[in-house]
Amino acid sequence: METIKSSKEIDLIFKNGEKINLPFLSLYFYKSENIKGEVAFIAGKKNGNAVWRNKSKRRLREIYKKLNVNKEYKTLLIANKKTLEEEFGKIVEETKKKIKKYAENN
Repeated sequence: METIKSSKEIDLIFKNGEKINLPFLSLYFYKSENIKGEVAFIAGKKNGNAVWRNKSKRRLREIYKKLNVNKEYKTLLIANKKTLEEEFGKIVEETKKKIKKYAENN
């Protein structure tokens, strides 16, 4: 799993990527021609302190591993306040359903 470190790449994904909203996180997908299978995990400062952000990003990493996202896409996972409140298994199942719907439509 390669991580996206450049803010320019993250901005590009925000502007041109497809967005999927869930109650406990947001996903952005961007089909890239050159480097594939990159991912970034974002937990904003407005949502909580450093402990909350680190815990949220750990949870997002585990969710991403369980999802088996297509490696053709660059992916952003963005935590929100409900990321730590909801049960882990429920988050994974709901996210898989949304990604499956997205894949069927594209």
